[in-house]
Amino acid sequence: MNLRFFALTTTLLLLTAAAAAQEAPAASQKIAGMTTPLEMTSYAVGADMVRNFKSQNVAFDLDQLIRGLRDASQSGPMQMSEIEVRRLVSELETNVRRKMIAARKAEVEANQKKSDESIKSMAAKPDPSPAQ
Repeated sequence: MNLRFFALTTTLLLLTAAAAAQEAPAASQKIAGMTTPLEMTSYAVGADMVRNFKSQNVAFDLDQLIRGLRDASQSGPMQMSEIEVRRLVSELETNVRRKMIAARKAEVEANQKKSDESIKSMAAKPDPSPAQ
């Protein structure tokens, strides 16, 4: 998954949640510790982000991830320059892309091997149709 697309999607979800937070949640929608749509959507976005990282085998430090989220959500100074943030995110995207390409290549090679074996197997069998 492209991390920039993910960031855009996350931002859109949070904006939608903020708009929905203006409405009172239905009693059936209440989740332990969460009473507003904004709280529930924020939790869902965080859970989805971590699941996406895990599914792509992206290593992360949860404490630093939360720290980065907090710092970015506040107006104060960040612990890294914007240039450093962009460089590191770009490196992560490149590494994720490389892993995805390698996995696809391995899958294609495995499928090609199966296909070749199947063709050899079929060619080795006698023709079942009667000779004319």
